[in-house]
Amino acid sequence: MSETRFGALRELRRDPRQAVVSEVAVQVTPRVVSSPVRATGKSSSPDFERLTIYVRKDTKKAATRKWEDATGRDMSDLVEDLLTHYLDT
Repeated sequence: MSETRFGALRELRRDPRQAVVSEVAVQVTPRVVSSPVRATGKSSSPDFERLTIYVRKDTKKAATRKWEDATGRDMSDLVEDLLTHYLDT
């Protein structure tokens, strides 16, 4: 008799005619995978569209640091605010 739950398989591999099936049954329970509900991001929202622009590296780095330190929001929010302000004037 095998001591581990895979012992019977090991014995079966050695000699299928001599294998002894373990008396201990392994209970298999289905694994339920539940994903937490996450808020949709801008990339998957139909209200937003990707925009590619060219900016000097040092300008982007300085603006990103200053904006994120001051507000905690990302650069797309800054660009949105600036474009909205531009359209209003």
